[in-house]
Amino acid sequence: MATNFSPPKTVLVDVDMCGGKPMTDAEQPYVIRSFKDTHGPNSTDVFEIWDFRPEAERVAGSLASLETITEQRLVLRSAEPGKKAELALVMKKYTAEGDCCGFNPGIEPHWRAHLMSWTKSGWLAGGTLLALVDDTKLLVIEYGYLSVQYGISGKWLVGSCNRSIGQFAPVLRIPTDLVTDEVLAQANEQGLRVYRDHEDCRIYPEPIGKGWKFPQHIDVGVLHLAGAEAGGRRSGREGTAIVIAGLKGERLRILQMGDPDYELTCGTHAWLSAPHQVLSVMVDVEMENGLDVRRDCLIRRHQLEVSDDWITIGETELWRGRPDGLPVHMSKFTEAVDAAMSKAKAAYCREIIYAQGIRPV
Repeated sequence: MATNFSPPKTVLVDVDMCGGKPMTDAEQPYVIRSFKDTHGPNSTDVFEIWDFRPEAERVAGSLASLETITEQRLVLRSAEPGKKAELALVMKKYTAEGDCCGFNPGIEPHWRAHLMSWTKSGWLAGGTLLALVDDTKLLVIEYGYLSVQYGISGKWLVGSCNRSIGQFAPVLRIPTDLVTDEVLAQANEQGLRVYRDHEDCRIYPEPIGKGWKFPQHIDVGVLHLAGAEAGGRRSGREGTAIVIAGLKGERLRILQMGDPDYELTCGTHAWLSAPHQVLSVMVDVEMENGLDVRRDCLIRRHQLEVSDDWITIGETELWRGRPDGLPVHMSKFTEAVDAAMSKAKAAYCREIIYAQGIRPV
């Protein structure tokens, strides 16, 4: 891939160069690190980084001056003092196992080297990408059910690809003793879904476009926001899960069980609700030989937004990072994060993990 800029550029090198092969065939000692993809046994593509910086500067996260860029190699030298990073050099891997992960070519970085490997039968096994990015020209990798974007400021979990992950809906909950024939007649006239049990009556507003129409002429009950606990580990390596909690991280009561005929394995396991707002904790993991090699966590608040007769759902990101790096002021969410982590690692998960009456994980 051709670059859309001319060297030299000051770059943040998010690649550890300490393990490069020492070379002494020049006036200044340097190291060469060769990259290829190792997901499959058949790989021919190789790319090299030549690093002329002192040994102390070769750690990941350090600055360098990108002097040369060709189809076969990059050449790095020490950055000028006081310079700030203009780009970031990142290396990311993806697996093509079950088509659950992959490189998204729809958003192109400033430059990339795409190294691939194949299985013995000739199928794509996976890839390794070296890329130069900033916060507008990104590298995008699909990890299981999530899109992860890499830019100069770091990485972001940006969305879910699993239809079970990230489901939310409004529901009007009415205590049983307030359910009258008039209420039921109004719901029936508007064609609304109604569910009744010994505890309450649940009326689901009519979805229209990206929102819901508020039920008309029904003046009892409390509008709740329901979210779906879902996910698990579908493949041997990657897993994604979401759990629903109250705003203090507390467990909520189950509103409705998941449909056993609808993606129960790593799908929707239960709906939980609270008045107007809920919290979601989503965790994405990658495992190798039984050990975690990547963990990402995203905590968001979801709230109902009602305007006249129209309902939409807004969301606010509260925190993202590694599950084991939860800051002190977010410690009240520790149990929910641990539950989401456990669910994301559970192979072919079919169980509810985080709800009232469910034993702690």
